[in-house]
Amino acid sequence: MKKFYMFFLLLFGFMTYGQNSYLITQKDEKIIIDDNSFYIYLIDKRVGYRLPGIDWQKYARFKDFKYFVLGEYLFKTFYIDGNKKPSAYYVLAESKNKNLVCIVKTVVKKLSSIDYVTYLILDENDNTILESTFTERLNDENNEKRNEAVKMIKNHFNDCTELVKRLDEYSVSHELITDFFIHPVYFDCKN
Repeated sequence: MKKFYMFFLLLFGFMTYGQNSYLITQKDEKIIIDDNSFYIYLIDKRVGYRLPGIDWQKYARFKDFKYFVLGEYLFKTFYIDGNKKPSAYYVLAESKNKNLVCIVKTVVKKLSSIDYVTYLILDENDNTILESTFTERLNDENNEKRNEAVKMIKNHFNDCTELVKRLDEYSVSHELITDFFIHPVYFDCKN
């Protein structure tokens, strides 16, 4: 009986598939997606994902979805500065009147790759308050931009204590701040 019980627990454990990822379409439909199946195609302005139990990839254009919840990440479309074509970014923080969003583009060269981090602070109407881009390269220009990113985020989101706490963990060394954006954990700071 004990073996049967253990087998049942093991079988049930495999059958309960934790779904932490889903998308919300423009029609407010919720679609559960396979965890770790999300991929961004920036050139085509679309994303790829898989449905649970299906091996082939589905696609959604930026204009076809409102947002994706990907565990602790939020990937959302914005019509920035009144643009009629949507852009999509990871949301690091949402406050009552501002959003902190980012996207990391990796450029692959022959012998190396470089991550370009672009972050924006948007107002409640998706107008740009601040936009900046830096790389992981260790030169004066990028070091200054990374340090400025920490200051600007703390200035605009000082009431978002969990975000600032996480930022402090990464900003001990200005090289680490790139990882803060590469792993864009979402914080809801509207309260």
